[in-house]
Amino acid sequence: MRRPHAGPRSTCTRCSSPNRWRSRTRAHGPGELWGVRAEESRGRAAAYANALRAQRCHCSPLCEGRIARARHGGRIARIDGTVAYGPVWDWSTAEIWGYISRHALPVNPVYIKLRELGAPEHFMRVSAMLDGNRLTEGRLTWLRRGWPALFEELAVALPRMREYI
Repeated sequence: MRRPHAGPRSTCTRCSSPNRWRSRTRAHGPGELWGVRAEESRGRAAAYANALRAQRCHCSPLCEGRIARARHGGRIARIDGTVAYGPVWDWSTAEIWGYISRHALPVNPVYIKLRELGAPEHFMRVSAMLDGNRLTEGRLTWLRRGWPALFEELAVALPRMREYI
């Protein structure tokens, strides 16, 4: 089992005030920590692969291939100088659940509910249920099945969402 890669403390980049973001960046560093994996998204897999390919290693002349992947993978440096660290970027689903089990970590109840509903593995993710890019993929069906009162409340405000069920 691989251990999460270490990185600087996380910084919130979604603050309402640019001044708050700057002060947090000065205090904690220009980075954020992601709990997402390349396996979950083709776009994310490409971003991690491109970042690893662009990485210039000065730690050893032998730092390439699997060694480079282990030492430098999961780090996305942006043009603005910020960095996103993904310590579990290349973990499999089994490795994630194994780590959670071995360390007796609490599980988000959304995962439990989706499993009880019989959601397929690719829907076993905690993310935005109302994502304009994902409306046709069935997330609203799981929302309606698992949280019917919430679905109805949202449908009052967004009546067209019923078209995607």
